[in-house]
Amino acid sequence: LAGDVLGYALASQRDDEAHITRLAVQPRHQGRGIGAALLGAVVHELIDQRGVRTITLNTQTSNVVSLNLYTRFGFQTTHPLMRVMWCALAVSGHGMTR
Repeated sequence: LAGDVLGYALASQRDDEAHITRLAVQPRHQGRGIGAALLGAVVHELIDQRGVRTITLNTQTSNVVSLNLYTRFGFQTTHPLMRVMWCALAVSGHGMTR
């Protein structure tokens, strides 16, 4: 695994608000806590290092694993059903805020 990219996270910040635009882990490495480690690092960086007060993100309604992960980290559904773009397709999703 040395040198392999197992996952990544992208976020944007404006003043004291941030949006996690993408959090992904290679499918064969999912279920090992990598997503939780990435999310924890991003939340820590944004809140503790950059002074962000609000973090938002979107996830697919059908992605129960992601919904559970975000909930464990204190995110709450703020827009329960919305259209989100995923690979140029509109799918049902949730807007979440912490």
